[in-house]
Amino acid sequence: MLTLLSMALLTGARGIFLLAILSILLYQVVAPLEERELLDQYGPPYAAYRESVPRFLPRLWRKTPFQTPS
Repeated sequence: MLTLLSMALLTGARGIFLLAILSILLYQVVAPLEERELLDQYGPPYAAYRESVPRFLPRLWRKTPFQTPS
């Protein structure tokens, strides 16, 4: 998704730019549907995971210190 957008901006190719925009819009629709299925399947552990991890872009800082699973 971001690779397509980067390629479009670097090359100026309108077709790639259109494809990048369409893929971003598609992910905006598909991701919540998949998240609902995962929430039904895994319940509260997935809800906690979803709250701690961003959907598309990584955070460059953490709200809480890194913890290893026990």
